[in-house]
Amino acid sequence: MRIIRPRAMVACGLAAGFVLLHLLAVSQQRFDPMVLSYGMQVLAPLVAASVAWWQGRDPGMVTRTRWRLVALAFVLWAAGMATSLCIDLAACDPDSGIDIAAYVLYGVPMLLVLATSPTEWASPLIRVIDAAMVVLLTVLILVNTFQLSNMGGDALLSGYITMFDAENFLLFLFASLRLLAAADSRSRALYAALTIYTGIYMAVAVYYNHQVVVAQGIAAGTRYDVMVGVPFMAFVLVALLVDPDAPAPRPAAPRLLRFAAAVPPFFLTITVVVVAALAARNTFQLGIACTILTILGYGIRSTLQQVHHIGAARLAERDRDAMADLAWRDPLTGIGNRRAFDAALHLEWDRARLTEHSLGLLMIDIDHFKAVNDNLGHIAGDEVINAVGKALQSSASLSSDVLARYGGEEFACLLPDTPLRKAHVIAERMRATIQALAIAHPASPDGVVTISVGVASMVPDGAASAGQLVHAADRALYAAKAAGRNRVAD
Repeated sequence: MRIIRPRAMVACGLAAGFVLLHLLAVSQQRFDPMVLSYGMQVLAPLVAASVAWWQGRDPGMVTRTRWRLVALAFVLWAAGMATSLCIDLAACDPDSGIDIAAYVLYGVPMLLVLATSPTEWASPLIRVIDAAMVVLLTVLILVNTFQLSNMGGDALLSGYITMFDAENFLLFLFASLRLLAAADSRSRALYAALTIYTGIYMAVAVYYNHQVVVAQGIAAGTRYDVMVGVPFMAFVLVALLVDPDAPAPRPAAPRLLRFAAAVPPFFLTITVVVVAALAARNTFQLGIACTILTILGYGIRSTLQQVHHIGAARLAERDRDAMADLAWRDPLTGIGNRRAFDAALHLEWDRARLTEHSLGLLMIDIDHFKAVNDNLGHIAGDEVINAVGKALQSSASLSSDVLARYGGEEFACLLPDTPLRKAHVIAERMRATIQALAIAHPASPDGVVTISVGVASMVPDGAASAGQLVHAADRALYAAKAAGRNRVAD
């Protein structure tokens, strides 16, 4: 990842200044440190949300929606902290669980960023299934939160912390996997910021919840609160410093890359199942029902994706076949090219050797073709080659005959199981067909386009090679041209 150096000093100064300001707020005695600390803890995610929103400012950017969802997640977290402040000031009902619900619900848009992307939404039905999963997850979070709020005591606190730990671990795991699978620099910048953020947030939450809150019983308004803003400042730093337009990163190991690219659709499912399992401790039937619905939804989603992938694979296979066909065809005449001829020659030679049958070969050259280009132009020359190629193709006697453009104005025709006399007859028919086209040729003695044909035929044996057949047909072609052109020689 490449760092944007002009932003480095500003971003580092912003993050360090924020942490220092928070430390000063909880250290002074003039104002209530608890209120000031809460204010800084509300401000930290709002700063991160502003940066995330700004990063998604470009309407054409592929990661725009994902940056905006991250901003929404941070706003929800800030809302939870603001509600906690309201509760501590005795202005809100402490047993409502609204603040805890906001803290947990902040993970829903974050999960959407990590579990889905536009390229994975292969059909509208998959979008509906994902939306239903999100609604189900939201309901489970609210139900689980409000159930825990009715317990009170250590069970309440333990239930909340367990829910936080599960959410934080899953988000960090998912962000790390998406970072591994990021194929472009913009996605890599997004997931790098989220991986750093979720990793630090998970570590801070574990220490703060288990050591500060549970073990020591320390309330808000102390220096421990400063660590709460650190993950958000880390997000701000990475989001501002990583260049989204940097060259594409070096890909990870192929197996790891395939795994990391395939697993994200499972993120949403496993999260709903985990939350449903937590809810089942208090409402067993609800937890089991939601788990069954989630597994069913994931099965339907996977089937739809499989159908989409099969269709895409078949389309890609068809495109590959089309490209392969183009690679073996002459683009001007539509018949085989030199590559196709060479492959067919070796195949038919080996077949003739096994069957001990003869293999005929015609080498065909358009007479005085250079004069066509010189007098009529290259476009007219291409038209002549195209017309001759089509006429030769129609003159081939059998479907097994292989006609190819050998190069320039020269053609070659393989004639399986064809002795020399029969090959000569076919060659003469081709010569007459081209002459009968009566394509004007001012530089030709005949006044029309004609061809010369060299004929050869061999029965392959252990000592002979396909190159000898080609050489023999070439010699015959030169003999036909030396004898005055517009003729067949063997």
